[in-house]
Amino acid sequence: MEMITMETEFGRMKLVLNENTFTNENGETYTGYGFTAYLDDPPREVYSIKDLSVDADEIRELMRLILDNDVSIMHFPDLIEDFLG
Repeated sequence: MEMITMETEFGRMKLVLNENTFTNENGETYTGYGFTAYLDDPPREVYSIKDLSVDADEIRELMRLILDNDVSIMHFPDLIEDFLG
């Protein structure tokens, strides 16, 4: 499990890289990557997306951009839309 963290106004946020196996519409399996965001005060999952890319490095870079730019959780859906666009 890969994890990166940062301090936010709501406490420490942790982003964890997810790796899951999925089956496409043709019945073929593939590994998809996403991430889950956690806050630690109180401890809770605040956002998760499981199948964002087949490239783990793309997700690692996205996670770094989120933390380096102090992106608020409420902007994650827009960020994901831009990432996919």
